[in-house]
Amino acid sequence: MAGIRFSSSATAAVLVTAIFSCSATLGGAKNFLASAPLSVEIADESLRLELLQGEGKRLKEIEAVLHPVFEALPKNGFGALPHGAVRYLLHRFFISQHGWYIKGLEPAGDTWNTLPRNDNTKDWIPSYLQERVEQMHNHGLDLSSLAALVAALEDLVLAEANERLTEVYDLLQLPREGTISKIDAQKAVDTYMMVYLVARKVNISSPGEAEIKRERFSKRYRGFSEMNDWMAKVQKETLAGTGEVGFGTVRDIVKDAGEQFGAFNERECNDLRSILLEMEKQSKKPGRVRLMDFYNMTLYSHWNFNEKIEYLRELGVLDETNASQPMIIVANYVTAPNNCLKAMNVYSVCCRDLCEDLMAQLEHKLASPSAPPKRIAELVAGFATATIAAPRELPEGLVQRLEELSLLHGGEVHLHGRLFSQWMHHAFPRECPYPHAAGTTNPQTAEEWLERTGQSAMASTEEMQKIVQDSCSAGEAEGLGFVSELPWSHDEELLVTGQEATQVRRSSWHSALCIVFIVVTVVGGLLVDRRLTEKRELQRKCRLFSLLTSVVIVLQGMGMLDYSALMLPLVFGVIYIFLHQRATAAARPSAACGKAEKCLA
Repeated sequence: MAGIRFSSSATAAVLVTAIFSCSATLGGAKNFLASAPLSVEIADESLRLELLQGEGKRLKEIEAVLHPVFEALPKNGFGALPHGAVRYLLHRFFISQHGWYIKGLEPAGDTWNTLPRNDNTKDWIPSYLQERVEQMHNHGLDLSSLAALVAALEDLVLAEANERLTEVYDLLQLPREGTISKIDAQKAVDTYMMVYLVARKVNISSPGEAEIKRERFSKRYRGFSEMNDWMAKVQKETLAGTGEVGFGTVRDIVKDAGEQFGAFNERECNDLRSILLEMEKQSKKPGRVRLMDFYNMTLYSHWNFNEKIEYLRELGVLDETNASQPMIIVANYVTAPNNCLKAMNVYSVCCRDLCEDLMAQLEHKLASPSAPPKRIAELVAGFATATIAAPRELPEGLVQRLEELSLLHGGEVHLHGRLFSQWMHHAFPRECPYPHAAGTTNPQTAEEWLERTGQSAMASTEEMQKIVQDSCSAGEAEGLGFVSELPWSHDEELLVTGQEATQVRRSSWHSALCIVFIVVTVVGGLLVDRRLTEKRELQRKCRLFSLLTSVVIVLQGMGMLDYSALMLPLVFGVIYIFLHQRATAAARPSAACGKAEKCLA
């Protein structure tokens, strides 16, 4: 992890130690890390209010942002997104709009179909809300439901920010009713941002202690000057000069800061990418840095790339194709949880996955979950990045790989599968992470690793020196003959699972079957109705039965009833007809006997 970066949780922990260790912690100090997470009641109320909004302006704006990706994602037969696709789309939205990695929406390892980790009670909110909405829509979520879910999550982020600011006001002994001076408001904003940037790992007991820690923070925090200039732009002169402002004004400032910090943080992420890619040359592999060079940067410079090899392996950032010369996968490392800031209970701020921007271009142009390999190759050849010029001619081997992928899925390439993500990694090795097979990695923060293993995620100087020496010896023995080809595995994992894909295949004949049922019911009812013109009571019952059957079929086709409900009127109709025919047959001999008796009389 890079030492000058102030967005990572581990860096935040070091800063907390350096900045706040000299302060005495009083018994009544406010521990921001121990702030209670949002309640189920607040989550439910947020979702309820957004669902009631219906066609509101805000939801329409969210729908407009979601629409391009929604159109390109695989859907079920009802035109809705299944569970894994919903998580994927929500993740994409919050990353692109705010730079937020919503906890509970991240892929579990490298797959979206694995259930999210639930070992942290603070990560329950997104999964809980998604399940609530999916319970209301048995066959997946449509665009309007997705927009309501997004809005509800944004509301919860705002609610947490509001609670944090309230805690800051109470700590600084500022009234929330009425107005306060702009000087006091600036102190509140500065305290809020200090707590935000050190991942809430701070205890403050009084307004005086808060001032001392703000002063120490401004002097020792790397990048403080740049952050302060950025905050001035966010505030837009709102707190400049004299005068007074209310709580609502300060709340809007911290809200804007939270929504825009991801874009500001990306500057530091770009610096991290640049320094890593400067070390790429020695590896002879694009997007790779030898672990020995990675550790050497720590041993002989101010950079702190010091994560243990075991921790790096679980993060999924190691390429161990050559076990004697492990390498860091740059795109995987930059976006890994160890470089995230756990700013809020609901979300972390992480470096952007640059591959998502490339995928967004593909999705916008194709507007389909799959496409012919030739069309994809044409589009990708025209995509330019900071490291790849366009247009370009894709290597023949890369085009051949794309053709092979299409053979697995009936002549088209699925955009949202592991194999295509792997192909994108080969096409853009510095931008697109390598997608490991499900279950082979376990991304986690350094704190989570420590809690789970009881060991620090950081390697000691001795451990790093040994790996460097061993790698040097192995390199000399092999003549530094590294293989330049990137790894490729044939494991496929689709965004839509096998069960959901079956639902998609069944959807067409399901709709056709419902139409056939309705036609048979209506036509059959008319034919029977004509034959019962002289039997009014039976005719009325048949009409009622036909109407009931048609209604049930329509409701089942809309997904509001299951197949058991569909069969009830049909079974009832068959039993009724059978019993009616038996009753009619039994009545005929009685009538014949009655006539015979009259004749004999």
